[in-house]
Amino acid sequence: DPSRLYDLVVPVIVGDEQLGYVHINLLLDNIRTIQHENFMNRLAATVLVFMFGIVLTIFLARRYTRPIRRIVESVTKVAAGDLAQTLPVESGDEIGELSASFNEMVRKLREREQLEKRLFEAEHLSKVGQLASGIAHEIRNPLNYISLAVDHLKEDIGQACPETGSPLEELLDKIKEEVRRANYMVVNFMSYGRPLRLRVASISCGDLVEKTFSALGEQRDDRRIEFVTDVPPDLPVLQGDPELLRTCLVNLVSNAIQATPESGRITLRACFDAGTESFRLSVADEGVGIREEDITKISQPYFTTREAGIGLGLAITERIVKEHGGMLTAESTVGSGSVFTITLPARRKEQEP
Repeated sequence: DPSRLYDLVVPVIVGDEQLGYVHINLLLDNIRTIQHENFMNRLAATVLVFMFGIVLTIFLARRYTRPIRRIVESVTKVAAGDLAQTLPVESGDEIGELSASFNEMVRKLREREQLEKRLFEAEHLSKVGQLASGIAHEIRNPLNYISLAVDHLKEDIGQACPETGSPLEELLDKIKEEVRRANYMVVNFMSYGRPLRLRVASISCGDLVEKTFSALGEQRDDRRIEFVTDVPPDLPVLQGDPELLRTCLVNLVSNAIQATPESGRITLRACFDAGTESFRLSVADEGVGIREEDITKISQPYFTTREAGIGLGLAITERIVKEHGGMLTAESTVGSGSVFTITLPARRKEQEP
């Protein structure tokens, strides 16, 4: 038995007289049991304290080491060339300040990379532009010769065949007009880096569209393309350079012809938005379309997706449109076609009072 029972008899004495006895039953537990229980209690308390400490340590470690690990991983990716990395700033402590500093560093690296790309492109375009300007200068000589030859042929045909020379003279007039337009574009191309000199005049949108389609009639017939026009007859008069705006539409329609399969359709629309006081000229085709990643590059000089292209048509078109105070936009779906839209203000800024 781990415990013992003690019976005690204690006398009760008052003065010199014994009044009686007190009978006491005393139960004393084994001291080992008490010590064991105390030890187990202390052990349980110690384990609980240590477990709480371990949980708190793990929490704090995850709280502070996870952001640091994330920063280290992002720094490694940035060092490998991935400048799309950003870190969330979730606190105002040192970790938050470090994340904000990292984001600022990546932003400056992006700006520097963009600047280096622009400098490289500018240097590349400068070299190619010098070469192209030299070639364009050489082209003007045969163009002048062709123009003079057409004048002589027209004069000789008029003298030799006065009755049957009209169709031939009309054909020679078209050749001379195209030579003149080509020479005009060569001059503008040679001064690509300088501001264009606009010869502003009143233009009828209907006449502009008609001349555009007339210049591309042979390409249309060769590929059996259907030209569709949607130009209201009551459109206001457009103010701009007729030759340059015609060149813009010719470039857009020519690109549409090359992108559209045979027997396809190309639609040229014109409208006037009275709310914004602007004209919209759009060319829609049923061609192969343009990939999304190429949409932002199509207006860059010398960028082309065609083997025979030189990548200057849309670049010159956009420059002409911007010189008129407008903008060129493009929408495309691969396999369905593209829509190029020229938006021009009704009045150029220098014409406003």
